[in-house]
Amino acid sequence: MKVLFQNRPKDLWIGGDMIQLEKTMEALAKKGIEVEFNDQGIYTPALRYRSFDIIHLFNFSMQWTRSQLYIARMHKKPVVCSMIYHESDQFVPYKHQQIMIDHIDSAIFLAPTELERVKRHLKIKDEIVSYIPNGIDKMFFKKVQRSVDIPRFALTVGRIEPHKGQLHVAQACKELGITYICIGERSDQDYARLCEKAGAFIEKPKTPEQLIKFYAQCAVYVLASRAEVMPLTVMEAGAQGKNIVLTDHCEYDFPNTVSCEYGNKESIKKSIQEALKKPYNQVLEDQLREMTWDKVADQLINIYKKLV
Repeated sequence: MKVLFQNRPKDLWIGGDMIQLEKTMEALAKKGIEVEFNDQGIYTPALRYRSFDIIHLFNFSMQWTRSQLYIARMHKKPVVCSMIYHESDQFVPYKHQQIMIDHIDSAIFLAPTELERVKRHLKIKDEIVSYIPNGIDKMFFKKVQRSVDIPRFALTVGRIEPHKGQLHVAQACKELGITYICIGERSDQDYARLCEKAGAFIEKPKTPEQLIKFYAQCAVYVLASRAEVMPLTVMEAGAQGKNIVLTDHCEYDFPNTVSCEYGNKESIKKSIQEALKKPYNQVLEDQLREMTWDKVADQLINIYKKLV
């Protein structure tokens, strides 16, 4: 079986969708599925495009996906889409999104709540819906020697932008007297400067091997963003047994996490205090050990086989 993965151009931004795509490709390849990735709206040459059995798209409500879907349908190819749904018509009008979803053979969601957001704007056939949670790379469970000389700190990994809510976390940590480290690209320079002014230390994006050390060393992992479906960084921190402060706008139900209200400094502050008192998060680590990219690949192959 030969599958073409298509998504946004890789150099636009660093994001969990590209990690999801790359890890899924690796897991499928280990099972004998031939997978190729293309990040352009129009795929050429047409003769090579026709050689694929399945077209697998990512990020449903984006303009590049609309173009990629059009090309797939023009060539009469079965289309699978990992929805990663952005509840907005900013990029593609809802009436066009409805046309798109009517021409998809399989729509994959991370959680039922993600489907609920789609249904607020679009009609979708039940028979095309599937749920496949993210996997996690086993390397994130690697035990790392912690340094007792490093003061305890709170950690957030992800793009530095208002949507991610780092400013309120920085303010909460400052009042608690805890160091706050953010790792990620400065998508919004002005916002990044505000975070630094509030006391945050911003580090450039790290490799997975470098990230493990930060996850292992932090006292608490905080993700207080406006919208999250199933954030990989929470899984990565959880693999190190960390207690997690997670926004109430997260759709996936991670066990044994502390919820905080998005944009509410006092709520974030209270949740960090609660998380700091909790012991090693064995409950979350144990669940994550069962969530592998290998299992993601198995579920995808079952979907593919129904379409070819």
